[in-house]
Amino acid sequence: MGICSRFFGPPNIKKLETKGDCRSLINVLTYYKLGWVRKAAAEALGRIGDARAVEPLIAALKDESKLVQEAAAETLGKIGAPAVKPLVAALRLTGRGRVAWVLGEIGDAWAVEPLVALLTDESEVRWGSYVQSVQTIAAEALGKIGDTRAVEPLMAALKGASMHRRGKEFRWQQIDRQMRRAAAEALGKIGDAQAVEPLIAALNDESEHVRWAAAWALGKIEDARAVEPLLRLSRSDHDVVAASVHALQKILESTAVTVTSENLHAVAALNLTMLNFTSARDFGAGLSSGCTWSERDGPDV
Repeated sequence: MGICSRFFGPPNIKKLETKGDCRSLINVLTYYKLGWVRKAAAEALGRIGDARAVEPLIAALKDESKLVQEAAAETLGKIGAPAVKPLVAALRLTGRGRVAWVLGEIGDAWAVEPLVALLTDESEVRWGSYVQSVQTIAAEALGKIGDTRAVEPLMAALKGASMHRRGKEFRWQQIDRQMRRAAAEALGKIGDAQAVEPLIAALNDESEHVRWAAAWALGKIEDARAVEPLLRLSRSDHDVVAASVHALQKILESTAVTVTSENLHAVAALNLTMLNFTSARDFGAGLSSGCTWSERDGPDV
Protein backbone atom coordinates (compact mmCIF):
# COMPACT_ATOMS: atom_id res chain seq x y z
CA MET A 1 0.00 0.00 0.00
CA GLY A 2 2.93 2.34 0.58
CA ILE A 3 4.05 2.01 -3.08
CA CYS A 4 0.54 2.50 -4.45
CA SER A 5 0.02 5.60 -2.37
CA ARG A 6 2.75 7.42 -4.31
CA PHE A 7 0.65 7.06 -7.47
CA PHE A 8 -2.92 7.18 -6.22
CA GLY A 9 -2.71 9.22 -3.00
CA PRO A 10 -4.14 8.25 0.38
CA PRO A 11 -7.34 6.18 0.56
CA ASN A 12 -10.67 7.93 0.91
CA ILE A 13 -11.37 7.19 4.56
CA LYS A 14 -14.73 8.93 4.52
CA LYS A 15 -15.90 6.81 1.59
CA LEU A 16 -14.73 3.60 3.25
CA GLU A 17 -16.55 4.61 6.43
CA THR A 18 -19.76 5.41 4.55
CA LYS A 19 -19.63 1.98 2.91
CA GLY A 20 -18.95 0.34 6.27
CA ASP A 21 -15.85 -1.23 4.78
CA CYS A 22 -14.30 -2.40 8.04
CA ARG A 23 -11.79 -4.73 6.37
CA SER A 24 -10.27 -1.99 4.19
CA LEU A 25 -10.07 0.41 7.14
CA ILE A 26 -8.29 -2.25 9.18
CA ASN A 27 -5.80 -2.69 6.32
CA VAL A 28 -5.20 1.07 6.27
CA LEU A 29 -4.73 1.13 10.05
CA THR A 30 -2.32 -1.79 9.92
CA TYR A 31 -0.22 -1.11 6.83
CA TYR A 32 -0.52 2.45 5.58
CA LYS A 33 2.67 4.48 5.92
CA LEU A 34 1.34 7.92 6.84
CA GLY A 35 0.43 8.29 10.51
CA TRP A 36 -2.38 10.80 9.97
CA VAL A 37 -4.08 8.36 7.61
CA ARG A 38 -3.80 5.52 10.13
CA LYS A 39 -5.26 7.85 12.75
CA ALA A 40 -8.21 8.69 10.50
CA ALA A 41 -8.79 4.98 9.89
CA ALA A 42 -8.84 4.30 13.63
CA GLU A 43 -11.37 7.07 14.18
CA ALA A 44 -13.56 5.79 11.35
CA LEU A 45 -13.53 2.30 12.84
CA GLY A 46 -14.77 3.79 16.09
CA ARG A 47 -17.72 5.38 14.34
CA ILE A 48 -18.55 2.10 12.61
CA GLY A 49 -18.21 0.16 15.87
CA ASP A 50 -17.44 -3.23 14.32
CA ALA A 51 -15.97 -5.73 16.80
CA ARG A 52 -13.69 -7.12 14.06
CA ALA A 53 -11.55 -4.04 14.56
CA VAL A 54 -10.74 -4.80 18.21
CA GLU A 55 -7.56 -6.85 17.72
CA PRO A 56 -6.01 -4.50 15.12
CA LEU A 57 -6.86 -1.53 17.32
CA ILE A 58 -5.18 -3.18 20.32
CA ALA A 59 -2.10 -3.70 18.16
CA ALA A 60 -2.29 0.00 17.24
CA LEU A 61 -1.87 0.93 20.91
CA LYS A 62 1.84 0.35 20.22
CA ASP A 63 1.90 2.29 16.95
CA GLU A 64 4.98 4.47 16.40
CA SER A 65 2.68 7.51 16.22
CA LYS A 66 1.29 8.80 19.53
CA LEU A 67 -1.68 10.24 17.63
CA VAL A 68 -2.54 6.79 16.31
CA GLN A 69 -2.17 5.30 19.79
CA GLU A 70 -4.59 7.86 21.21
CA ALA A 71 -7.09 7.37 18.39
CA ALA A 72 -6.96 3.59 18.83
CA ALA A 73 -7.52 3.90 22.59
CA GLU A 74 -10.51 6.21 22.14
CA THR A 75 -11.97 3.93 19.47
CA LEU A 76 -11.69 0.85 21.68
CA GLY A 77 -13.54 2.79 24.37
CA LYS A 78 -16.36 3.50 21.90
CA ILE A 79 -16.59 -0.15 20.82
CA GLY A 80 -17.08 -1.02 24.48
CA ALA A 81 -17.97 -4.44 25.87
CA PRO A 82 -16.79 -6.57 22.90
CA ALA A 83 -13.29 -5.17 23.47
CA VAL A 84 -13.02 -6.02 27.18
CA LYS A 85 -11.83 -9.63 27.09
CA PRO A 86 -9.31 -9.07 24.27
CA LEU A 87 -8.01 -6.01 26.15
CA VAL A 88 -7.58 -8.00 29.36
CA ALA A 89 -5.70 -10.67 27.41
CA ALA A 90 -3.54 -7.91 25.91
CA LEU A 91 -2.44 -6.74 29.36
CA ARG A 92 0.21 -9.47 29.23
CA LEU A 93 1.47 -8.51 25.78
CA THR A 94 1.20 -4.80 25.03
CA GLY A 95 1.27 -1.36 26.65
CA ARG A 96 -0.48 -2.02 29.96
CA GLY A 97 -1.05 1.63 30.78
CA ARG A 98 -3.03 2.44 27.67
CA VAL A 99 -4.97 -0.82 27.92
CA ALA A 100 -5.85 -0.05 31.56
CA TRP A 101 -7.03 3.42 30.55
CA VAL A 102 -9.31 1.97 27.87
CA LEU A 103 -10.76 -0.57 30.31
CA GLY A 104 -11.62 2.28 32.65
CA GLU A 105 -13.34 4.19 29.85
CA ILE A 106 -15.42 1.13 28.96
CA GLY A 107 -16.34 0.62 32.62
CA ASP A 108 -17.06 -3.11 32.51
CA ALA A 109 -16.83 -4.86 35.90
CA TRP A 110 -15.24 -7.90 34.22
CA ALA A 111 -11.99 -5.92 34.18
CA VAL A 112 -11.84 -5.27 37.94
CA GLU A 113 -9.58 -8.15 38.99
CA PRO A 114 -7.04 -7.67 36.17
CA LEU A 115 -6.89 -3.96 37.01
CA VAL A 116 -6.42 -4.68 40.73
CA ALA A 117 -3.41 -6.81 39.76
CA LEU A 118 -1.87 -3.70 38.15
CA LEU A 119 -1.96 -1.66 41.38
CA THR A 120 1.62 -2.78 42.06
CA ASP A 121 2.90 -2.12 38.52
CA GLU A 122 5.33 0.81 38.75
CA SER A 123 6.28 0.95 35.08
CA GLU A 124 5.71 4.29 33.41
CA VAL A 125 3.54 5.54 30.56
CA ARG A 126 4.14 8.83 28.76
CA TRP A 127 1.16 10.89 27.61
CA GLY A 128 2.84 13.65 25.65
CA SER A 129 4.92 15.49 28.25
CA TYR A 130 3.04 13.91 31.17
CA VAL A 131 4.25 10.68 32.79
CA GLN A 132 2.11 8.32 34.86
CA SER A 133 2.71 4.93 36.39
CA VAL A 134 0.62 1.97 35.29
CA GLN A 135 -0.59 1.53 38.88
CA THR A 136 -1.96 5.09 38.88
CA ILE A 137 -3.82 4.54 35.61
CA ALA A 138 -5.24 1.28 37.01
CA ALA A 139 -6.46 3.05 40.15
CA GLU A 140 -8.16 5.72 38.05
CA ALA A 141 -9.78 3.02 35.92
CA LEU A 142 -11.10 1.21 38.99
CA GLY A 143 -12.66 4.45 40.19
CA LYS A 144 -14.46 4.85 36.86
CA ILE A 145 -15.78 1.29 37.02
CA GLY A 146 -16.99 1.81 40.60
CA ASP A 147 -17.02 -1.82 41.75
CA THR A 148 -16.71 -2.40 45.52
CA ARG A 149 -14.31 -5.32 44.97
CA ALA A 150 -11.64 -2.69 44.40
CA VAL A 151 -12.12 -0.94 47.77
CA GLU A 152 -9.74 -2.99 49.90
CA PRO A 153 -6.91 -3.06 47.32
CA LEU A 154 -7.30 0.70 46.83
CA MET A 155 -7.20 1.30 50.59
CA ALA A 156 -4.01 -0.74 50.76
CA ALA A 157 -2.57 1.28 47.89
CA LEU A 158 -3.51 4.57 49.59
CA LYS A 159 -1.68 3.54 52.74
CA GLY A 160 1.13 1.48 51.27
CA ALA A 161 2.35 3.96 48.67
CA SER A 162 2.98 6.54 51.38
CA MET A 163 5.39 4.29 53.26
CA HIS A 164 7.28 1.97 51.03
CA ARG A 165 9.74 4.35 49.41
CA ARG A 166 10.27 7.17 51.85
CA GLY A 167 13.61 8.86 51.41
CA LYS A 168 14.12 7.61 47.85
CA GLU A 169 14.76 9.78 44.83
CA PHE A 170 12.30 12.47 43.75
CA ARG A 171 11.00 10.59 40.69
CA TRP A 172 9.80 7.69 42.81
CA GLN A 173 8.30 10.01 45.39
CA GLN A 174 6.34 11.68 42.58
CA ILE A 175 5.06 8.30 41.37
CA ASP A 176 3.96 7.43 44.91
CA ARG A 177 2.11 10.75 45.26
CA GLN A 178 0.31 10.14 41.98
CA MET A 179 -0.74 6.72 43.19
CA ARG A 180 -2.03 7.93 46.56
CA ARG A 181 -4.02 10.73 44.89
CA ALA A 182 -5.52 8.33 42.34
CA ALA A 183 -6.40 5.77 45.05
CA ALA A 184 -8.14 8.44 47.15
CA GLU A 185 -10.14 9.75 44.20
CA ALA A 186 -11.12 6.22 43.16
CA LEU A 187 -12.36 5.44 46.67
CA GLY A 188 -14.49 8.58 46.57
CA LYS A 189 -16.03 7.58 43.25
CA ILE A 190 -16.83 4.08 44.52
CA GLY A 191 -18.38 5.63 47.65
CA ASP A 192 -18.01 2.75 50.10
CA ALA A 193 -18.05 3.82 53.76
CA GLN A 194 -15.31 1.40 54.77
CA ALA A 195 -12.86 3.78 53.06
CA VAL A 196 -13.66 6.66 55.43
CA GLU A 197 -10.96 5.97 58.05
CA PRO A 198 -8.09 5.53 55.52
CA LEU A 199 -9.23 8.71 53.78
CA ILE A 200 -9.30 10.60 57.07
CA ALA A 201 -5.73 9.45 57.68
CA ALA A 202 -4.82 10.72 54.20
CA LEU A 203 -5.90 14.24 55.21
CA ASN A 204 -2.50 14.40 56.91
CA ASP A 205 -0.55 13.31 53.85
CA GLU A 206 2.61 15.26 53.05
CA SER A 207 1.28 16.06 49.57
CA GLU A 208 -1.37 18.75 49.16
CA HIS A 209 -2.68 16.90 46.09
CA VAL A 210 -3.33 13.78 48.15
CA ARG A 211 -4.95 15.82 50.95
CA TRP A 212 -7.18 17.53 48.38
CA ALA A 213 -8.18 14.17 46.88
CA ALA A 214 -8.93 12.72 50.33
CA ALA A 215 -11.12 15.70 51.25
CA TRP A 216 -12.96 15.47 47.92
CA ALA A 217 -13.48 11.72 48.39
CA LEU A 218 -14.87 12.17 51.90
CA GLY A 219 -17.37 14.65 50.49
CA LYS A 220 -18.47 12.08 47.93
CA ILE A 221 -18.98 9.40 50.60
CA GLU A 222 -20.86 11.81 52.92
CA ASP A 223 -20.05 10.13 56.23
CA ALA A 224 -20.40 12.13 59.45
CA ARG A 225 -17.14 10.73 60.85
CA ALA A 226 -15.26 13.03 58.49
CA VAL A 227 -16.65 16.32 59.82
CA GLU A 228 -14.15 17.11 62.57
CA PRO A 229 -11.08 15.94 60.61
CA LEU A 230 -12.18 18.14 57.71
CA LEU A 231 -12.64 21.11 60.03
CA ARG A 232 -9.07 20.70 61.19
CA LEU A 233 -7.86 21.29 57.64
CA SER A 234 -8.32 25.04 58.15
CA ARG A 235 -4.55 25.47 58.48
CA SER A 236 -3.83 23.93 55.07
CA ASP A 237 -3.30 25.71 51.76
CA HIS A 238 -6.20 27.34 49.94
CA ASP A 239 -6.90 24.52 47.50
CA VAL A 240 -7.20 21.94 50.25
CA VAL A 241 -9.36 24.23 52.37
CA ALA A 242 -11.71 24.76 49.41
CA ALA A 243 -12.05 20.99 48.94
CA SER A 244 -12.69 20.47 52.65
CA VAL A 245 -15.37 23.17 52.73
CA HIS A 246 -17.14 21.62 49.75
CA ALA A 247 -16.96 18.19 51.42
CA LEU A 248 -18.35 19.62 54.67
CA GLN A 249 -21.22 21.22 52.79
CA LYS A 250 -22.18 17.89 51.23
CA ILE A 251 -21.93 16.00 54.53
CA LEU A 252 -23.88 18.60 56.52
CA GLU A 253 -26.61 18.69 53.87
CA SER A 254 -27.03 14.91 53.74
CA THR A 255 -26.68 13.93 57.42
CA ALA A 256 -27.61 15.25 60.86
CA VAL A 257 -24.31 16.14 62.54
CA THR A 258 -23.64 17.76 65.91
CA VAL A 259 -20.79 20.28 65.75
CA THR A 260 -19.33 21.41 69.06
CA SER A 261 -17.82 24.72 70.09
CA GLU A 262 -14.37 23.06 70.18
CA ASN A 263 -14.20 23.46 66.42
CA LEU A 264 -15.10 27.15 66.33
CA HIS A 265 -11.47 28.25 65.92
CA ALA A 266 -11.06 25.91 62.92
CA VAL A 267 -14.26 27.01 61.24
CA ALA A 268 -13.24 30.68 61.53
CA ALA A 269 -10.41 30.05 59.07
CA LEU A 270 -12.64 28.42 56.45
CA ASN A 271 -14.33 30.13 53.56
CA LEU A 272 -17.77 29.97 55.14
CA THR A 273 -19.56 31.47 52.15
CA MET A 274 -19.04 28.17 50.36
CA LEU A 275 -21.26 26.52 52.98
CA ASN A 276 -24.24 28.66 51.90
CA PHE A 277 -24.81 30.08 55.36
CA THR A 278 -25.91 33.69 55.70
CA SER A 279 -22.82 34.83 57.59
CA ALA A 280 -19.85 33.57 59.55
CA ARG A 281 -21.29 35.23 62.64
CA ASP A 282 -24.55 33.26 62.41
CA PHE A 283 -22.66 30.01 61.90
CA GLY A 284 -20.32 30.78 64.78
CA ALA A 285 -23.24 31.58 67.07
CA GLY A 286 -24.74 28.22 66.31
CA LEU A 287 -21.47 26.46 67.02
CA SER A 288 -21.02 28.25 70.35
CA SER A 289 -24.10 26.58 71.78
CA GLY A 290 -23.75 23.32 69.87
CA CYS A 291 -26.19 22.69 67.04
CA THR A 292 -27.41 19.92 64.77
CA TRP A 293 -27.52 20.54 61.02
CA SER A 294 -29.74 18.55 58.73
CA GLU A 295 -30.71 19.00 55.12
CA ARG A 296 -34.43 19.13 55.94
CA ASP A 297 -34.52 21.33 59.03
CA GLY A 298 -31.46 23.55 58.79
CA PRO A 299 -29.85 24.64 62.08
CA ASP A 300 -31.60 23.40 65.18
CA VAL A 301 -30.07 25.42 68.03
